[in-house]
Amino acid sequence: MEPPIQYQLQSAQTRLDIWYALKEPSHPLNKAWPRFLKSNLTQKHFYDTLLERPGLRRYQFAATEPNPTGGETLIANGHSIPFFWPELEEARNTGGLPANPHFLQRLLDGGWDTIVSRGVRQYLGREALSSSSLPVLTTDQERDLMTCQVVHKPNALSALDIVVKEDRRRLGIAERLIEAMKLVAQEERLQILVVPVRPTRKADFPSVSMEDYVSRTHKVGEPKSPSTPILLQPTDSSRCQLPGYAAARHELPFDPWLRKHVLLRG
Repeated sequence: MEPPIQYQLQSAQTRLDIWYALKEPSHPLNKAWPRFLKSNLTQKHFYDTLLERPGLRRYQFAATEPNPTGGETLIANGHSIPFFWPELEEARNTGGLPANPHFLQRLLDGGWDTIVSRGVRQYLGREALSSSSLPVLTTDQERDLMTCQVVHKPNALSALDIVVKEDRRRLGIAERLIEAMKLVAQEERLQILVVPVRPTRKADFPSVSMEDYVSRTHKVGEPKSPSTPILLQPTDSSRCQLPGYAAARHELPFDPWLRKHVLLRG
């Protein structure tokens, strides 16, 4: 039996140098993305800010393992961004999310692209920095510009991505990255972790609509009740009631990546 993988998890705030390996296009983590995601314009124009700005580095995480030369090899990373969600503040003033579950359906319609835009623009505004050089790339980003000007302290954290080197998957590293995001959200007194999820097996069912696919389930044991709220949102503008899974039907999502996040919500 091979010995367990020994790895360390650190934020870009403490070890920014780890991320330099990703400047090489052939790095395994760069090659892990599907082609259509590699050409995403929001990622191209906004992602550099996550590491360039010191105030956002603590929300970016990397996993490394020792290599034979005595150095470190980057085997996984995860990006996240804090943002202010006005409706969440409204819910907090009227009993919180448990008393106002309908507020979960009022998250940004543009999904991942709009959360990235809002988080970066709001951060620059809080730092009295201009965001005028950043393009408006989608209709939903344009609709969200008014909220992007709000410079209140963030009340939510959004995971943006998690990538694990192919030969290091199914070792619990993705779970550790999610847990790190939950921990930093708690440390910063953010009320919720939002996860825009790309169902990993959707491509295997091209004729099935996203709404129908994310509703597919299979029966398993009931997961524990959540202590840190996590809202799962598909990366497109559709909505699904993932936080309600299993509470009444003892079922979890069919898709493995959706299922993982529901199990991790506790």
